[in-house]
Amino acid sequence: MKTYLKYGLQTLSGKILYYFISIILFMQLLSCEKDDDNNYPELINRFHPKYMHYPSLIPLQNYEDNLVDLVYVNQKIVKRIGVAAALPFGYTLNKNFYDTLIYTNNNRINIIQKENNHSGEDRSYNDRIVILDSKGRISKKLYDNSSTANRVDTVHYYFDNRNLIIKSTQREYFYQSESHFFYNSKLNLDSIVTITVNDNGFSYKEIETFSNYDNSENPLKHLIIFDELFKRALSNNNYQKYTYDSYDYEGNISSYAIRTWELPHDENGKVVFDE
Repeated sequence: MKTYLKYGLQTLSGKILYYFISIILFMQLLSCEKDDDNNYPELINRFHPKYMHYPSLIPLQNYEDNLVDLVYVNQKIVKRIGVAAALPFGYTLNKNFYDTLIYTNNNRINIIQKENNHSGEDRSYNDRIVILDSKGRISKKLYDNSSTANRVDTVHYYFDNRNLIIKSTQREYFYQSESHFFYNSKLNLDSIVTITVNDNGFSYKEIETFSNYDNSENPLKHLIIFDELFKRALSNNNYQKYTYDSYDYEGNISSYAIRTWELPHDENGKVVFDE
């Protein structure tokens, strides 16, 4: 009798322990899934071009049609509506143009620019290809400039052990350039120094600086594949001052520019790019 009772208690105790461990494992699994969800960046759905590195002559008024719209599927950007279009005396944001993004082979993104014309037909204009490395970082970008001498321009990106871009190289039809990226102690972009050499052997220097950062988390880091967002996407926070100086082959300043912003923030201190 005692033997059976002892066996029954051991069996009951084992079942309780089994269910207790199962509950703990299940709760840990839910917690991990929740943490994974929190690892996704906070995605923005639109932004105003005045905060980005578009051509400076785009009108800065905050009209509804002057905002770039972003479309996502499963946390991936699949469409960008609104492209800088050239005018006789400047640029405008044309929302009849849009970029479609196609993901292939887990390491390649095709960016195809299209136009919605009045007949409803989509016309494709140019093709850009982004190649990702094994860590999902931008490794190479190819521009199809077939309209000019049937060439493809390529930019290569190089990272340090902090996953920061520290160098890029680019070869175009008439010149090649190399850029070096420098960061401050908060891992925010401090400056970019670019040396360009043309086919005649003349070299030119460009120096860009970035300062007056806020303390808000950067919501643009996942949009690094777009040229006008690339510089803003490199930092943890958001700069509010930008300077540009270029030097000719004799070392004389040939042009310069300064841009400043007062970035709006919401009641929680998060930066807002669509106001």
